[in-house]
Amino acid sequence: MRDARRSSGEGDGEVARLRVGQETPPCESPCPGCGAYYFAVHEDGCEYEQCLRCGGQLVACSCA
Repeated sequence: MRDARRSSGEGDGEVARLRVGQETPPCESPCPGCGAYYFAVHEDGCEYEQCLRCGGQLVACSCA
């Protein structure tokens, strides 16, 4: 399994990421956006990945 962290790209280190099924509400498995199964990390850029900080869509989030 891949590490559930990714760089924010702003020099402040890494941001923790939710795994498939940990979102609110839980994403179905496999993820319809990237095909990841429960407890795997979404593929980078997946539109179904949720931001851990604000709960919004991670790809459109300004806090990640």
